[in-house]
Amino acid sequence: GSWSRPIGLAPFSPIGSITVSCPGVGTCVAVDGEGRVFSYKDGNWSAPVTIDPRDIAVNSDNNGLTVSCASATYCVALDLWCNAFTFNGITWSSPYAAEATVGFTELDCPTTSFCLAGGLYNSDLYIGS
Repeated sequence: GSWSRPIGLAPFSPIGSITVSCPGVGTCVAVDGEGRVFSYKDGNWSAPVTIDPRDIAVNSDNNGLTVSCASATYCVALDLWCNAFTFNGITWSSPYAAEATVGFTELDCPTTSFCLAGGLYNSDLYIGS
């Protein structure tokens, strides 16, 4: 295989890192350390959409959001404050509380009914959808 040249997401987020999930060929979602979401489709990245403005204050050593998409019409994003956001293919939900005591740094949603998330500074795993 081969990789393309770097493609910057505009405007670039200097805070935190970017997490990406690609549920299908040519379809991806990226979240950054400022609580913004970018969508990739047909060879182009969208303008950013802010879903979690509190992530602007995140320490640069941590991801503000982590994301996983089971399909192009189902994504979940989790933040360091135990909030969850879901995407239905058109819009992102308002934040709702996830059943956790620490923030999330890792997330995988292989299906629309099952997600597994890891917590910050511990080894707890959380199951949800």
